[in-house]
Amino acid sequence: MSEQEHVHVFLLVLIVNLGLT
Repeated sequence: MSEQEHVHVFLLVLIVNLGLT
């Protein structure tokens, strides 16, 4: 897993968390 992909997943989780809040 590349670092860029890691950032992508991190951003996705952040957005989902914000949307659920």
